[in-house]
Amino acid sequence: MVLASALNPRGECRISLPLPNGLLRIKARVVHCKLTGFATAEPGGQLVYRAGIQFLDVDPKLARMIRLAYPTEKTEAAHSGPIKIKVNVDALGNGDELGKHGAN
Repeated sequence: MVLASALNPRGECRISLPLPNGLLRIKARVVHCKLTGFATAEPGGQLVYRAGIQFLDVDPKLARMIRLAYPTEKTEAAHSGPIKIKVNVDALGNGDELGKHGAN
């Protein structure tokens, strides 16, 4: 994911992912996040972060729905180009605090 703010690795959050039949809210763990540059070359430009997430508690039916909407192979996807997702960062905690904060 490309983001305007950093996510805490090992933290958990909820991702809102657009699918053809509606919006899917799913629990995810932040695997990595790093600063990659600026959105523009102008002074004071917005920082850009790249993060990788791992979906949690995904059953086979849900995994199939996600794969069909966002295939990794060269097939016709339900979406093309960037997608807009929402990340609830209010509930992020590090791996040691998951029991206390969890995902929201």
